[in-house]
Amino acid sequence: MGNCLAKKQPTSSGEPLKNKADGDVDGGTNGNKLRYTAEPTSPTSRPQPPIPDIPPPSPVKPRPCYIALYDYDARTSEDLSFRKGEILEVNSEDLGNDWWRAQSKETRLEGYIPSNYVAPVETLEAEP
Repeated sequence: MGNCLAKKQPTSSGEPLKNKADGDVDGGTNGNKLRYTAEPTSPTSRPQPPIPDIPPPSPVKPRPCYIALYDYDARTSEDLSFRKGEILEVNSEDLGNDWWRAQSKETRLEGYIPSNYVAPVETLEAEP
């Protein structure tokens, strides 16, 4: 292992040693320190990272609409009260469950509704 703090000796020709990584190095005869030839870098001279491509927003799927077959009065604070004939927009992710998250088109209130109290709009079930 070399000693990092050792003085650099001149070559046999008397020329100071050259250190390619650090620039010119004086042979230590007059106590000069290292001279760096590299230009200082500034933050503006660094290449900027690429801006990632942002995909366009996906189109919003329309929520399926259901019509209330009966009146329903909420039993908890999370339920939605509605009246027979009211149109409700249902969260399509809930369609496999017994209770659906829905929003009334009339009142704009949201809550859970029992799926057996509604029918899809424009179906025979929805007819009076």
